Amino acid sequence: MNTGITKTLLVMANSIKKGGRCVAGLEIAHTESDGYKLEEWIRPVDANQDEGTIPIHRTIIAGLELKTLDLVKIRFTRPANDPLHPEDFEIDTSVKWQSDGAMTKDVLERLADESEDLWRISFDGSRKVAPKTGQKTLWLIKPKAPCQVLFFRDDTPWGVKYRRLLFIENENCDQTFSIDDPEFMKRHNLSPESLGNRGRRTIDLDPSRTVIVASLTKPYKEDGMQYKIAATIFEL
Repeated sequence: MNTGITKTLLVMANSIKKGGRCVAGLEIAHTESDGYKLEEWIRPVDANQDEGTIPIHRTIIAGLELKTLDLVKIRFTRPANDPLHPEDFEIDTSVKWQSDGAMTKDVLERLADESEDLWRISFDGSRKVAPKTGQKTLWLIKPKAPCQVLFFRDDTPWGVKYRRLLFIENENCDQTFSIDDPEFMKRHNLSPESLGNRGRRTIDLDPSRTVIVASLTKPYKEDGMQYKIAATIFEL
């Protein structure tokens, strides 16, 4: 007997991950008073894929690619019960996702905050943090200080890498995130070809018009650390 449950999510991230996607959203609960309320973060994961990556074909609904602020109905089988990624829920791979409309960017202003929890998890400004059981791994941030994107070519001993980093100033320490937001990359043409001979590009973001979905990866096998990701960069 199928004991799963269908949840409606407001999609907050559809970021790049291992050739697929890492989707995250806020659960929508319908109410009689105002029609809906936004509840907990949920990160759908595919238990059959490496690190729960969502195959891209699952994010194509009725021929259209899933976008941030879409509403989508997803059938889940159970919580993943990962103490280092508590928002993860395993999807029912036998059931296709269904579109349920979309919301506008207006919803972001009342949801976002500076998220003090995020600033406390790292004080050295690096892109990684030590895992902590039960620590949330998704935040919606409205920064109050300058933000800058740095896109550059990095010639490493293992070959050429292209880095896309987001820097946020904070009174405790500067925060650094890798950018995995395909919509932001496309909007600003952050492709290797766009660098030409310059080697690097910078983009200044107006904090008053920026909202960021921040995420922590699962612990890396190499060093056991969780890395900070800018999964979505909303520009209002």
